[in-house]
Amino acid sequence: CGQMYCGKCKDGIGSLSNCPTCRAPIDVSEQETVRRLRRLLERPRGRYTPIAQHVLGVCYADGTGVNQDNVEAVRLYRLAADQGNAKAQFELGMCYVNGAGVHQNDTEAARGFCLAADQGHADAQYCLGVCYHNGTGVDRDLFETAMWYRIAASQGQKEAVDIVARLGL
Repeated sequence: CGQMYCGKCKDGIGSLSNCPTCRAPIDVSEQETVRRLRRLLERPRGRYTPIAQHVLGVCYADGTGVNQDNVEAVRLYRLAADQGNAKAQFELGMCYVNGAGVHQNDTEAARGFCLAADQGHADAQYCLGVCYHNGTGVDRDLFETAMWYRIAASQGQKEAVDIVARLGL
């Protein structure tokens, strides 16, 4: 189904051994996870397609179950990001910051962070605040900096909480 349950989520669903969404076994090898995601992406597009694209992109970025390939990770992130997946938009922004699989581009990084931040992604909100603070990919704007730091902090984003507390924003 593309709904990948992390360790935290597995704790939340208790002792279930199967996915509550599609009933497939949850505890499988990394290679099996990649195989399932690829199989899901071969089917006609559905509501879980962007999730599967993002998760498979993470697998390629981290080398989880596949050989690490940042170019393929970026391709998958872009597909999911173009469908509005906030996590993929954030990850794509990080790729542009680090030059992982793409040429480093601060403007594109800030664009990815902005798209994800507008959807409530706390890490993207913090990163967008950093962009505005440093004038990286956007014009320096201390009002926008403070606003994004406060928004991220209100969601518990650790770095933003620390900055807001330290600066009294």
